[in-house]
Amino acid sequence: MKADEDLKQTMSRMAAASAWGLGDIKTMIEFVNFIPRDSFDGLFYRAVLNVMQSDDAPVTRFNEAQEYISKARDLLSTELAALAKESYSR
Repeated sequence: MKADEDLKQTMSRMAAASAWGLGDIKTMIEFVNFIPRDSFDGLFYRAVLNVMQSDDAPVTRFNEAQEYISKARDLLSTELAALAKESYSR
């Protein structure tokens, strides 16, 4: 059901933020996997995870984090431009 998926994604965002606050990377990974990759939150949390796990392969992890940040920035700028255009036309 669509409502169940929306609820799962909403709860996953809150749970990922809580796990991040507690420094629990394993739990954070589990919850981030439920957040769509093409959403701002999904991109943001995946960037955070790459930075938190940078001890494994620092250069690779930071490059992946930068890619997620760039995609999140593009997504956000598109949304902000649309909101500004809508507000201006009023």
